[in-house]
Amino acid sequence: MKKLITCLSILFATIAFSVQVQAQTTQSESSSSKKTTTTEIIETTDKQSYIGLSGGYLFKNKSIHDNPMWYLNDGQFGELNLGMRNGLFGWSTAIGYLMLDRDRNQFENIFVNTKLMFNNADLDDREYMQPENITSGLEDNLLYFGPETHDFSVSKPFRGFYLITGPNIWIGEGKLQFNAALEGGIGYSQTGYYAVGGHAESALGELELESIVDGANPSAYEASIYNTTYVQYGMSEKYFDKVSSSAEANPFNEKEPYEVHWLARLSINAEYFLTPRISLHGGANLWYIATPKMKGAQNVSGFASYSNDFSYYTHAFEYEEEYEKKDLMHLSANVGLKYWFGGTKHTKKVEVLEEENQSKLEELAETEEKTVENKKVIVTVIDELTKTPMGEVDIVLIGENGEEYKAQTKENGTVTINDVAASAYQVNGSIYGVDTKSDSIDKNAFEEDTSTIYATLHYNDPRFILKGVAVNTDTGNPEKDVKVTLDKDNQSISKTDTNSEGNFQFLLESNSDYKVQGLKSGLYSNTESASTKGLNRSKTLYVKLQLGVNTVELGKSFVLDNILYDFDDDAIRPDAAIELNRLAAFLEENPDVRIELSSHTDSRGNNNYNMALSQRRAQSAVNYLISVGIERNRMIAQGYGETRLLNNCADGVDCSEEQHQENRRTEVKIIE
Repeated sequence: MKKLITCLSILFATIAFSVQVQAQTTQSESSSSKKTTTTEIIETTDKQSYIGLSGGYLFKNKSIHDNPMWYLNDGQFGELNLGMRNGLFGWSTAIGYLMLDRDRNQFENIFVNTKLMFNNADLDDREYMQPENITSGLEDNLLYFGPETHDFSVSKPFRGFYLITGPNIWIGEGKLQFNAALEGGIGYSQTGYYAVGGHAESALGELELESIVDGANPSAYEASIYNTTYVQYGMSEKYFDKVSSSAEANPFNEKEPYEVHWLARLSINAEYFLTPRISLHGGANLWYIATPKMKGAQNVSGFASYSNDFSYYTHAFEYEEEYEKKDLMHLSANVGLKYWFGGTKHTKKVEVLEEENQSKLEELAETEEKTVENKKVIVTVIDELTKTPMGEVDIVLIGENGEEYKAQTKENGTVTINDVAASAYQVNGSIYGVDTKSDSIDKNAFEEDTSTIYATLHYNDPRFILKGVAVNTDTGNPEKDVKVTLDKDNQSISKTDTNSEGNFQFLLESNSDYKVQGLKSGLYSNTESASTKGLNRSKTLYVKLQLGVNTVELGKSFVLDNILYDFDDDAIRPDAAIELNRLAAFLEENPDVRIELSSHTDSRGNNNYNMALSQRRAQSAVNYLISVGIERNRMIAQGYGETRLLNNCADGVDCSEEQHQENRRTEVKIIE
């Protein structure tokens, strides 16, 4: 493939050089003629054919990336292009090779299906039992096995050859043309595979379940699994059969077979003709790849236990969860080069007398010199202090005759504005309400023998830029439309909403500390800290921050940060009031939510005293929320004392202050 690309590149370069030399020779002979001249104007039009090379990048499809049958990431492709065009219609054929990488991180942690674990319990032996009427907890799937327990972990990417062909529609006759193509054909591919398995004394994580028996109050259990054997895999059914029947010590030494399947592609491209015979193209594609029969499943067997303060249950279990086959769909971007040949030529001849010929040629040359064409303008924005490029800067070109072009720089600090009409322009930029220095484009630049005009803007605001992203901690996905607040010295100084990719930005002063919190219906976030103390603006432009937001669900709990009390006191301190104000804002944003607000102590001190102190503190927090407008019937105050420690720092255990601090906390639980 690399040798083919190199040879065709040399071929295209040679053709381009020959065309240029021939054009210069013809022009020289025509201008030096002093006799009656016959001028031929040649236009190449219908029924052209081409050969070319192209390649591109396939973007990750999240549904495929997260599907346990596949766990595929992004990829690449390269191909040989053949085709023809006859006016508006055409036909194209592509012979190529593509590869989709498999994301190892996706299958290194094997999550157990806790519902299947529970439902497939072996209860024949009366010693093995389990709680009845589980109402919550099994859907959390918090039990998993990590790389440290794997006996094997293998994988290969999806890769293969393809041949596709189909009709095209072409628009345009000049240097810039456009086409759309719908192609289909066959692939000859190795679907790749992954497989991971092992044995473990215990799984990572534990579940919190609730059970209701005979209409009584819910009973909470902690569940875990142990003495477990597990395996998870995804591959073609043909390779699965080959591995299953292998006599090899390592069955994955068996060579994976190539399999035939069909695929289709929808493409939209822009074609720019460097010469009448050579063109560059770039565009976007939508791929649909129908895959062979697949085989994927998770098999887990072992023992599960459930315990609370009063009961202990255990049972053996074994289950198999088969994964659903899903064909592949990917978006991609591509670039390439074509050489055109053939076509019908229309010739028009014009004869002129010797005396008139020279003057007409001079007039034609003068006209050509004055001819201006639309150009491509590339604008770059640089931060003056750090010399780094700046993305997300809004750019506007304002022409002397009222023309206006708008765009935004990419992450690399540049943006390309195509087809800009000839004029004198003022180039301006702004980001987060701050203007950059301006640049200008002279109208004479459009008469120069180049297709691109460059402009550079400089940003010199001394403040830092906070670039944050709000991430849903339950799904790991960015969260849009989160109302984000920036606080300084316990005062709100700026607010914004996250965009479709979960991003938000603020401007930060130097040598300052900030707090950031998000708010959205159905979600809650604790505060995150951002600081510019110790940072040098001449070396740092961006301050990065990830803001975690939690989905509000019935029975879910989260800890309120910075709710601290003075020793042996239940009064709400000013710093605790700030956090409670944020909780009040959350409750106002979610008017249907009811909560239990609980307080917990460490194990030091008398048990009864700790229980009473925690109850007073929980009630003080509820009373404060009532004082700022939250209805009393939406909150329950509950003190748990030292009954729900998060670690092993019980009475008589020697622990550090940090360990005790972990147990001193205020929690919010969604009860309705």
